[in-house]
Amino acid sequence: VTCKSFSGHTILDMNVVKEQIGSGTLKRPTDMKSIQKVMINVLGSSGESIKVPADLPAPPKIPPLGKGKLPSRTDFKVPEIGELYTTKEDTEILQKFGAMRFAQFPGGETAALARLRKEVSSQVDYVCNFQKPKTMSTNRGNAGGQNVDWTKPSTTGLSPYLKFGCLSVRKLWHEVDACYKKKKGKHSKPPESLHGQLMFRDMFYVLSYTVNNWDKDINNDMCKPVQWDTKNIKFLAAWEKGQTGYPFIDALMRQLHQTGWMHHLGRHAVSCFLTRGDLYQHWVYGREVFDRLLLDADWAINNGNWLWLAGVAPFSMPFFRVYSPCPGKDAAVNAEQTGEFIKFFVPELAKMPSKYIYSPWEAPPDVQKQAGCIVGRDYPKPVVEHKKACQNNLTKFGQSLSEIRKRKASMPGTAPAAKRGRTK
Repeated sequence: VTCKSFSGHTILDMNVVKEQIGSGTLKRPTDMKSIQKVMINVLGSSGESIKVPADLPAPPKIPPLGKGKLPSRTDFKVPEIGELYTTKEDTEILQKFGAMRFAQFPGGETAALARLRKEVSSQVDYVCNFQKPKTMSTNRGNAGGQNVDWTKPSTTGLSPYLKFGCLSVRKLWHEVDACYKKKKGKHSKPPESLHGQLMFRDMFYVLSYTVNNWDKDINNDMCKPVQWDTKNIKFLAAWEKGQTGYPFIDALMRQLHQTGWMHHLGRHAVSCFLTRGDLYQHWVYGREVFDRLLLDADWAINNGNWLWLAGVAPFSMPFFRVYSPCPGKDAAVNAEQTGEFIKFFVPELAKMPSKYIYSPWEAPPDVQKQAGCIVGRDYPKPVVEHKKACQNNLTKFGQSLSEIRKRKASMPGTAPAAKRGRTK
């Protein structure tokens, strides 16, 4: 039997890129500028546009099988969904939240193409003005409006369809490009644009193809082996189950359980909280939870994001930039301030005044009583004190980086690395 394979899950052909990086023709990309350079080098460009190949058309006719004995029909039986999810936890999630998941993210190519038309092809202004950092981590719900849906993403929501191959990434690229052309080039630019997001996707794929031990913290060129605290079962359980006592973190983690999805800024917040921000737990524990619960869990991208957000990668933001688990109206995570998103996913706080929704422990006892939510009884107290924990964690992180630099400097033929200054 002759078998052929074709590149298509990514924009770039990973085997071609890997060969060119191995030969020294290209360098591994670690930011937008470098992935753009790789794509232009491999695919070519016309003006500002990268020449992305068109998606492969469906074959008009599938040739018949060759001569031989066909297997029985039972060999090709499609498994029931219950056969794929067998643990008690999986069963409970499907029973409680299956309808919500299927309503927001129905599977298959037909659903993917319908969502593409609805969220991209017919939304020229939205596509051209799209800037990922300005989208809401708390989804698209319009507080105070009719038929509010706090499960609807504030972005296209196409990532699960890309992950499962229901939608061609090249088709998505060209649909976005068609919107850009309608505006005659007046549109947002990478890295914030939709094209920029697809470039980041390919960047993580390139790194996963060319970096040994991409999913580990040892012998991984893209991971500083920072010393984390000993595994804390209590912390990990509180984080995963949405019981940390910080409503923003808890709502996001419960959203993950219930819908299988979370906005990228929400992922930033919960990842930072678990690692350098508050709990100082190893990033691989969070990576494993995301891998199990995210509908768009992707080995290359999931590992890349956790390396980035834990502060251990060369492409990470400065480690001392920490997200507050109690975001105000000007916070970088763009969290809505009415509290309705929190109340939807954390119903214990349904009657808590919006003034205290992100820090309910600050509500006076009579306000807590009136809201029917006594902190410490009806809803957990904060698992750690953020300000104190954050200061301690950043000190430990800095000390660990210093030790790593000393070990590296002591190796024969290694020049001491320059210290990275703080930005203001």
